[in-house]
Amino acid sequence: MKTICFRLVERRLLPDRSWSQFRQRDWRRGLLSGGIAILGAAFFAGCATSKPASASFASVVIPSQSVEKIQSTTLLVFQEAGFKSRSEPGGAMVFEKEGSRGDQIVYGDLGGAAYGGAVTVRVRAEIVDLIGQDAHRLQCTAYIVNHAGDGVFEDKQRLANFRRGPYQKLLDEVAGKLK
Repeated sequence: MKTICFRLVERRLLPDRSWSQFRQRDWRRGLLSGGIAILGAAFFAGCATSKPASASFASVVIPSQSVEKIQSTTLLVFQEAGFKSRSEPGGAMVFEKEGSRGDQIVYGDLGGAAYGGAVTVRVRAEIVDLIGQDAHRLQCTAYIVNHAGDGVFEDKQRLANFRRGPYQKLLDEVAGKLK
């Protein structure tokens, strides 16, 4: 392309501009269109969900079931997945299990597993009554917890929404068993 442009300039078919001016103009145009595309994607990504913020991690709507039946089925499904349960004040259900090797590497501290500070996955699930409908929403949020149970050194980090897949599958399984 560069040699073709120089030949056209030599034959006086193109104005006398250097190759860098042609490249610079194309670079600016590409940068502008790329920036517009990124801004557009960021703007429209926020409009993709109709869920409330509290249900943004993982949730499922369960129609025509009692709270007690939803709780017992949720407990069963999470226990089958290897979680241990405990209750929390306010009616929330809390499930915990030891984190995977990858979680230990990414979120664990140096020597944490050797000194009893293993990484734990904690899932906090709650049932929300949908007013005006004969339904409940089962929603959960997952955390990675370092030094779980230690009142001083316990440190929890909420998992990002893109890591909700396994937890959404568990909630879908709960909904499937209740149909």
